[in-house]
Amino acid sequence: MAVFSRARPGALALAAGVLLSALAAPALADGAAPAAPAVLAAPAEGVYAALRASYEGVSNLTCVVRREMPLPGGKTVRVISRVAWARGNRLASVSVSPPGRKVVIDGEKVYDRREAGGAVRVRALSDQSTAQKANQVSVPASPEEYLLPFDGAEARDIPPAKGEARRVLFVSPEDAVGVPPSIAAGFAADGRVTELTYFLDRGGEAPGARLRFLLPREVLPGAWLYAREELADADGRTAVSRFDELAVNADLPASLFSADGAFDE
Repeated sequence: MAVFSRARPGALALAAGVLLSALAAPALADGAAPAAPAVLAAPAEGVYAALRASYEGVSNLTCVVRREMPLPGGKTVRVISRVAWARGNRLASVSVSPPGRKVVIDGEKVYDRREAGGAVRVRALSDQSTAQKANQVSVPASPEEYLLPFDGAEARDIPPAKGEARRVLFVSPEDAVGVPPSIAAGFAADGRVTELTYFLDRGGEAPGARLRFLLPREVLPGAWLYAREELADADGRTAVSRFDELAVNADLPASLFSADGAFDE
């Protein structure tokens, strides 16, 4: 499940931000008709660009991530992490349970400590493939990271599922590494992503895992975040990710994304 799971490593203490419960979409002028969401109006090949553009107003985000991942044999792995993310390819994370894992990305380098007191691995962010760094540079609690590897890929409309306004199939290049052959994104009438279906073939005929986006909140016009994700694999196991204490566009200190002193404790 490594390709399809949301394996955010963790995060640092949260700064005060704009809590999502305090955000609301602006009111329309009298008599004005709402514009069609960009992801519904764009041609298929422009849907990912429209989706990514919808998050441009999110400059940073902090949250607590709670993940439950089932294992063969009936066991479940539970991880609680604190995450701080910011534009410019910056991420700070710390695992609360189990403790010890910490990752800092300063825009150029990735600093990764697997366990408390362990060695800190350092590598250039540019050395990683798009698939490897997708969840490090994308807006948390959004579908962006899952579709980032398909940026610029072949895309076409396919029949929508029940309750969807649109469904687009993204096909990975034949030489792509670490990404599924194709993925279908379903969109509701308000432009939010409802689910992603992963396929084992490039034609979109052999479905594998399915990722559902639940408890949506429009934090800025057209920018949807989701407090819950459910990933059901082909074997019937379901992994759950919850994003609590979501806050956007806080006044985060630059030192939060610096490795200097971050691993001294």
